[in-house]
Amino acid sequence: MKRLDFNKLFEKLQVSDKELLTKEIEHFTKEEAERRDQIIINYLEESGINRIVEKIIELLLVPPKLPLNAKILDLGAGT
Repeated sequence: MKRLDFNKLFEKLQVSDKELLTKEIEHFTKEEAERRDQIIINYLEESGINRIVEKIIELLLVPPKLPLNAKILDLGAGT
């Protein structure tokens, strides 16, 4: 995860408990995300993950096609 300036982000979002939210984010990105990733890898195996990624790419390239320099924002999709 790119290093974000959480203080600026939380200020814009008017977050009341910035310290607690920062701790939650750090816990998830440093500990929980890796554990969840391993569960998915064990369940789907690498070949299953590759099939999903290939299908997503296929769907993104059908009309209306995204430009080559398009940026995609992925919110709340998990690890």
